[in-house]
Amino acid sequence: MNTNKKINVKKIVIYLIIAVLVISGAIFCYILGNWGVFRSDRSSKYISQYYAEKENTLDGIVFGSSAAYRYWCPPEAFERHGMAVYCYGLQSMPIFAIKYYVSSALDTQSPKFIAIELRTVTKNPGIYQTGHVLTAVNRMPNSIERTSILAKFMEFSIEHDTRIRRNSSVYGFPEDNGRAEHAEATIIEAGQYKGYIPYGSSTKKSFDVEDYPTDGSPIDEDYEKDLQDLLDYCDNLDCDVIFFATPFCDSGKRIRQMNYAIEIVEDRGYAVINMNENSVIKAANLDFSKDFFNSTHTNEVGAIKVTDYLSNIFLTLYDLPDHRGDKDYYSWEKSYEKFAHKYK
Repeated sequence: MNTNKKINVKKIVIYLIIAVLVISGAIFCYILGNWGVFRSDRSSKYISQYYAEKENTLDGIVFGSSAAYRYWCPPEAFERHGMAVYCYGLQSMPIFAIKYYVSSALDTQSPKFIAIELRTVTKNPGIYQTGHVLTAVNRMPNSIERTSILAKFMEFSIEHDTRIRRNSSVYGFPEDNGRAEHAEATIIEAGQYKGYIPYGSSTKKSFDVEDYPTDGSPIDEDYEKDLQDLLDYCDNLDCDVIFFATPFCDSGKRIRQMNYAIEIVEDRGYAVINMNENSVIKAANLDFSKDFFNSTHTNEVGAIKVTDYLSNIFLTLYDLPDHRGDKDYYSWEKSYEKFAHKYK
């Protein structure tokens, strides 16, 4: 009798453990499902065409906000040097999200280097709104990285009192509800040019910059923590990492904040290409009256000049192979043909 009771107690304990595991698993899946990880109804047309690139074919990847994808033109770099360096960027890419995009991108590629644009650390935290959350995750496949970015956005919103809505609709990732700049047509265009998004050839007005300041000004406290966290992450990557700052028309606070961030990065042992210096503007042959679409972005003429300047540095640092004429890089040849036909 006692033996039977012991057996029954063991069975009850086992059943309870199984029940707890099943219920916990169901709750876990429900939460992640609501956050988009297991959603099966996402339309691939909204996912960055970066993920359509053949695995392990990229020499490098450029990460950043519009300060990257309006400046770095992969087809131009391919035509000039034969390098395959994709631009993985999206509007106002927050500094805390970069490591998750890098992690996602490295799932399918093993580049010699990655290059990270720094200007996002100079943005006012209050600019972020629901549209930024949607575009930040809409262009990624379902993944833990995607969910992590959403969670960080929610935390960021609470800390900075942003205009991000904190309700269930945000968790639904409505694919067609992103900002107009990241509509389907724009995503397709970015795919055609390996991540570059042209801004148009006309300059709205003439811009000018006085001598760039060389002193620094502190960035947002949370931005600085996130930058240090990104550097910690980069310390453990197998590929080389370089940072860069694209040029824009400002001679005040934002440039000083950029200088401050550059000093942090360099103190950690990473190289930074700072294009917000008068000598670099001259070396790149940039003309603020002709090469800029607005005060913070180049047009395609300026993007070509920035790309030529940066690609020379990348080639020198990393001795990248020349893929021109290689049938495995036919899509890159076609990408340049489309770009040249429309914008050159």
